[in-house]
Amino acid sequence: MPLKRVLLSRCLLPCVALVGALLVTGAAADDTLEENRDRFAAAIKAQKAGKRQAAAGLIEGLEHYPLYQYYVYNDLKRRLFHYPTDEVRRFLSGYEGSYLASRLRNDWLAQLAYARRWQTFLEFYRPLTDVVMRCRHLVARIHTG
Repeated sequence: MPLKRVLLSRCLLPCVALVGALLVTGAAADDTLEENRDRFAAAIKAQKAGKRQAAAGLIEGLEHYPLYQYYVYNDLKRRLFHYPTDEVRRFLSGYEGSYLASRLRNDWLAQLAYARRWQTFLEFYRPLTDVVMRCRHLVARIHTG
């Protein structure tokens, strides 16, 4: 058997088959990404409309979607006045160092200061450059001894 035929049958044909399989898999992944994107957009829309249960049903299974933390952030931000301390703690721990964690911490601290929940305020406080928040920190320290 000539060398060209051997190379074609042993090397090139399996490579062509592999590339074909990757293209099919890539197309399926694109479909899944598009479906996830549509579900996420629908969940955000339901969330903004105040349909929390519907939004929760739509977001289920998308915990690894790249924008999932925005959904959780928006959900928590809308409910801060209910003081979901454990949920806020989990979010801040899970997304520590992210922009949204920083925003949620500031919103949470403002809500705690408004309600004069000074002990919880001190638990969540981290040194900030924000003068108002630094002032609130001093007030919290005064009230808690």
